[in-house]
Amino acid sequence: MANVTKRWITEDHAGGPAIEFPLAVFTGSVDGPTVAVVAGMHGGEYAGMLGAGRVIQRLEHLPVRGRILIVPILSMLAAFRRSMQLSPVDEREVHYQWPNREGSYSEHLIELLLRTIGKVDVYIDLHGGEFAQDLTPHVGVPWVANDGLWERSLALARAFDVPFVTRRPVRDTPLALPLLLLDAGVPNIWTEIGRNGLTDERYTSLQYDGLVNVLRILDMMPGEPRAFAPRVVGPQH
Repeated sequence: MANVTKRWITEDHAGGPAIEFPLAVFTGSVDGPTVAVVAGMHGGEYAGMLGAGRVIQRLEHLPVRGRILIVPILSMLAAFRRSMQLSPVDEREVHYQWPNREGSYSEHLIELLLRTIGKVDVYIDLHGGEFAQDLTPHVGVPWVANDGLWERSLALARAFDVPFVTRRPVRDTPLALPLLLLDAGVPNIWTEIGRNGLTDERYTSLQYDGLVNVLRILDMMPGEPRAFAPRVVGPQH
């Protein structure tokens, strides 16, 4: 079985409430990749939070290869206060923030997250349908060029049984975190699976099954992986 550690990450933020989020780390006895999974960046995206929590429960009883870090709820205050999309502290969109320990609450949150997970080989961000969002399930794949990093990120997206993936040219958008990861050479994706802040089993299962499939594709947990063929939409060049 994997070595399992669970703890709260906490740090004071100047002029405001402390930052805190839970972290579970699974370390296998055999070397392999390091994968970070983060859910709950936005307070009402419950399908990702529930899917991540379900994966934590599953991994507690399985052998794993490499290292898996899971943050089931990143924006704890947003979740507790049912704050839609924006941080209830500084009213910023966390997905758009560059890490800055001396900056705003949301900038500090992203900095603490990245400092906590350290160097990773793969990053999976679970989103899904805030209170006012009735979404068609899809996966966002950040894109700056048709290169090996794009192909590796797309392979992760194809682990999820969704109708399409979106090629997102992140240099032309405010999405800071996916671009920062690409610039560091880290393949990454974000799911958009869920709707209207509902705890719908269909969407929780899609998040959970896709995440398990990612870990199987990376040969980090037992089981046969599957690759789906979602339609890729977005700019081609």
